[in-house]
Amino acid sequence: MWPLLSPLNETKLEGATRIQEENIAAAKSQEIDLQIEKDKLEAQKKRRPVRILLLGQRGSGKSTILKSLQSRFAPIAFKEDSFAWCIVIHLNLVSTVNHILDLLPPTSPAQPHDGGGRSSRNGVDPDSRSTDEIERLRMQLRPLREVEIVLSKRPTTGKRPSRGPSSTTLGSDQPSFKSADVVIRFGSRWKAVSKLHGTGRRDQMHEMRQIIAACCPDIVSLWENDTVQSAISGHEEFQEHPTTFFLNNALRICQTGYEPTVDDILRTHLATLGVEEHHLALEGGQIEQQNQEWVIYDVSGSRTQRAAWVPYFDNVTIIMFVVPLSAFNQVLDEDIPMNGLFDSFQLWRTICNSKILAGVAFIVIFNKQDLLAKKIEAGIQFKDFVTSYKDKLNDAQSISQYLRRKFVGIYKEVSPVNRPLFSHVMCAIDGQAASSILIYIHEILLRGHLEETELM
Repeated sequence: MWPLLSPLNETKLEGATRIQEENIAAAKSQEIDLQIEKDKLEAQKKRRPVRILLLGQRGSGKSTILKSLQSRFAPIAFKEDSFAWCIVIHLNLVSTVNHILDLLPPTSPAQPHDGGGRSSRNGVDPDSRSTDEIERLRMQLRPLREVEIVLSKRPTTGKRPSRGPSSTTLGSDQPSFKSADVVIRFGSRWKAVSKLHGTGRRDQMHEMRQIIAACCPDIVSLWENDTVQSAISGHEEFQEHPTTFFLNNALRICQTGYEPTVDDILRTHLATLGVEEHHLALEGGQIEQQNQEWVIYDVSGSRTQRAAWVPYFDNVTIIMFVVPLSAFNQVLDEDIPMNGLFDSFQLWRTICNSKILAGVAFIVIFNKQDLLAKKIEAGIQFKDFVTSYKDKLNDAQSISQYLRRKFVGIYKEVSPVNRPLFSHVMCAIDGQAASSILIYIHEILLRGHLEETELM
């Protein structure tokens, strides 16, 4: 900028006064500019948090997606909760072992060999040997019943009250494995409670770890037992359940000095009752992540609790709707005739049609792609359960794309307004999948900012 010319016939005194006034004005202008920048930074710090509502039927993987986001974008805070997650992992493991023992038929004392049955060279019935081994494992693993009771009082309000049978796979009368789930109730603040461990609690938890470590060889023997594997082989839901991961890693997890990895935590299984509110402050050096806070509501997907969703529709920014791809041949525990995939269709239609959510952006997450692939590889025909699929290719990728088109079609059919809609096929236990979700969230927020400034 060119300097201002001094007025004609200006005296030295007038010139000095003018220069002083210009310097004062320049300093004032600079002060105003600095204050504007400071106000912008303060506004960024105090900007409205992004409110995200996780919706979907029970067992769709909402909580796992939440953990994936936490581990990816707030790793420091996520690691601080490792003690609480360790309790849940041990509870998942112990509950699974006890559930396996409940699935096995009761044993009876071995009868004398009468010569009419099968026998080995030494005259001992092989079935008798197997029965004796199962009975031995029952006795050796009996302390885990008490461990389960103690651990269930730590992070949660307990487990589902019954392990009674309920059909969860179409055409099956197999017992439900969800009855062994660990339950988190609304407002339990279970992570915070788990961190408050005084001397008595530390001693008790140390004792529980010692019992688990002492039972480790028998836990491994139970899981590797041929009779056990044969008994659970027909339980499709059991094979899908994430806690079987802990049985496969029992030697590592049962150690008294065990520290959970991110992969371990992503595999934990919690059944949410009510609504759990999570505040996620993004960590990292990226500008768009600085001072950004997400408030994520993880709600129970049970049909009996969906009425509790409505109060959280107000002032929400984004809805993540989770569809379990593997549910096409399953029914709901709480509504046996209802096919899991058809329930997602109905639920999605209701959400898209809601005028309350007219200003909310959608991210549809098609989860459990890995389990879908396993079912298809096992020879299950998707068209047998979804007749509209007809004679299309029976492979996971084709089915995933078909379902994406179906859900987008429902949105276009019933949505009262045009809103941002993103969809993504993923496996929630893949920690890298969270990066794609972040991209969608950023694009939604950017669109919102541009609309507020009337640039779109």
